[in-house]
Amino acid sequence: MINIVKNDATYGPNLPPQANWINLPVGSNVSDNPSVNLVFTHPSVDSYDNWQPIWSNPRPADAAKYKNSQTGVFAASSPRINFWKAYTGSDNKTRYMQGTARPGAASVTTSQSYNATAIFTITLYLSQGITSRGRIGIDATMRGVPLVGPWLQDSKDKAVLLTGINDILNSISVVPNLKLITPDLTQTTVTDYVNNYGLSSMNSNHWVGSCRIGTSSSTSVVDVNTKVWNTNNLFVVDASIIPSQPMSNPHASIMVVAEHAVARILALAGGA
Repeated sequence: MINIVKNDATYGPNLPPQANWINLPVGSNVSDNPSVNLVFTHPSVDSYDNWQPIWSNPRPADAAKYKNSQTGVFAASSPRINFWKAYTGSDNKTRYMQGTARPGAASVTTSQSYNATAIFTITLYLSQGITSRGRIGIDATMRGVPLVGPWLQDSKDKAVLLTGINDILNSISVVPNLKLITPDLTQTTVTDYVNNYGLSSMNSNHWVGSCRIGTSSSTSVVDVNTKVWNTNNLFVVDASIIPSQPMSNPHASIMVVAEHAVARILALAGGA
């Protein structure tokens, strides 16, 4: 990557001499939650509040409720419920699957008839314990790009995801009138659905790990004080130093990391 910068007419002259370059695994060890959507329909579901034009043409009663007391569908977040389950993979490693249920659907692919106002989506994410890793870098235009997508690079991650999906689908028969419409199992199988799911479509935008924290410059980019190895007064404090996926959305982990990092940086002699 640094040679791309070196050869750039604008940015190359700003590089330090090559003797001062630092060889660190920047951009490696990238992790993101692979996610897959399942779309259901049930007569009790009202998908209006999540996907219809509620801001330009709201239902009067809902608008009045929010205006008067900041309650109702306008005050709610998109997810209605989250759940987690632990699975042991064939490598004996524990991986967690998170499920998030929300009204509506970003897209529906089905040959079945359904009521578009009564649909909801369960998004299944693999989180803590996943072993797939990718790599990010820059292209010739100096733009950041994924060089290797981090989703399902390890077949064991995919196997756990398939197990989790099948667990969900095996339980829907206990709920009267609950019907799966995507994937349409009259036309495909769960395995084929996942195999044909575009890997980039699994992007959850929960990227971590590209400037991993650690105890060795051969496997990490920053030390335990968040200082870049072999530098002075250069620190990284963001999602990139988190070495692997936490249990759920990493925003809370990022805040905890930041709070501890500030304390460690301030405790260093001279702040460096």
